[in-house]
Order: sequence, then C-alpha cells, then structure tokens
Amino acid sequence: MDAEELVRHIRPLKAKDGEDEAEDVAWGLDYASKLDWENADVRMVYHIGDAPAHGERFHNGRVTDRFPEGDPKHLDPRLILKGWAIHGYHYTFVRITHVTDTMIEAFHNAYIGRGTFRVIDLSQRGPHGFLDAVRDSMNETLTQHISTQDPGEE
Repeated sequence: MDAEELVRHIRPLKAKDGEDEAEDVAWGLDYASKLDWENADVRMVYHIGDAPAHGERFHNGRVTDRFPEGDPKHLDPRLILKGWAIHGYHYTFVRITHVTDTMIEAFHNAYIGRGTFRVIDLSQRGPHGFLDAVRDSMNETLTQHISTQDPGEE
C-alpha cells in the first residue's frame, strides 16, 4: 500500500464520540499485532492519534478517562510496542495534539529493539502535510530495509 492509497482508506473514516477523551489504544495495538504479519518483508504501523491511551500514566490526568488505572482488559500498550520493537516493526505515531505527548514519551521509552520509532507531528505540518509526511516516512523505512538486504538475496 502506498501513501496515497493509505489516505484513500483513512479519509472516509469518522470518529465516534465516546464518554471520555482517552482512547482504547491498547485494544487497537493488540488487534494490529494479531494481523497476519508472517510473510511481510517490512512491518510498518501508522498510529494516528489525537488522544492518549487509557491510564493516567499516559496523560497525567490531563484528559477525562473512565479507566484512569489503565486498560480495563489489563492490556499494556507498552508491552505490545516492546514486542514490536524486538521483532523489527517500524512504528510511527502521527501526533495531532499535545495531549498525546506523555503517551508518546512512554511508548518511545518502551520501544527498544530492532524496529524504529518515529513521530510525525501534524501540529507542525498541518493536515495537508500528512500525505507528504507519511510518504517520506515510508520511503525512509523502505530505503533502510533495502540497504540492509544482501544484494544476492531475492
């Protein structure tokens, strides 16, 4: 999937209003981790977020949160991300607002391994910079992947 195709898939999505500002990030990451990644040469995950995960450790009480102790199913998004890092996933968080900064820091601290952790800051680029930022990120990740491959390997 290229960046333009990604935008075509994302554009029609509409967010539903919930009972609080915090989001079920842990469930989303867990769901993504259960996708079939087995035959993927490059594993890239783009997480677009305007709100932090459930649990005050991800927002310091700066947003409303029905689950201030964390995910009600006891999923810890940091553990999921740690597994992704170990297995070489390339995780990019698309930052829309500052309320995700504490979560981004916690996620970055958990991301130790072969994978890369990036943040695309839309507050600096604006919504029209999204496509260029994703395209640049994908190109960088693929270029890094290709440069690590054995030239004789097919």
